[in-house]
Amino acid sequence: MAGRKAGSPSRSDFIRKQLASKPESKLAEVNEAWKKAGNSGEITATLFYQVKSKAGHVKRTGARRGRPPGRPAGSGVTKSSAGGYASIEATLDSLIATAESLGDRSLAESLRTTRRIVSAKLV
Repeated sequence: MAGRKAGSPSRSDFIRKQLASKPESKLAEVNEAWKKAGNSGEITATLFYQVKSKAGHVKRTGARRGRPPGRPAGSGVTKSSAGGYASIEATLDSLIATAESLGDRSLAESLRTTRRIVSAKLV
């Protein structure tokens, strides 16, 4: 890999400066400015987008894949997980008991209806 001239900015620094002055810059524009500044070679797409992302200039669109941040692995209930439905059923039993102890019959009945739906998933 060829080194850079003494006193010239690194490619990453050059990209940061370009993005600071014009955050919506595209790779082609930054490469053109790199050449105009008298630098040899080109800025790769990988380097450009890494620097742009770390600088916070990348807009994320659509849903992100994977587990949401701060949520431990295995904490979600999946549709195919009978154990997950069983834990929901147990939680509903506890909620029904609490609603009954508070004397709220309509809430307890609504929770029972929900429990029946969950029980059907276990069958």
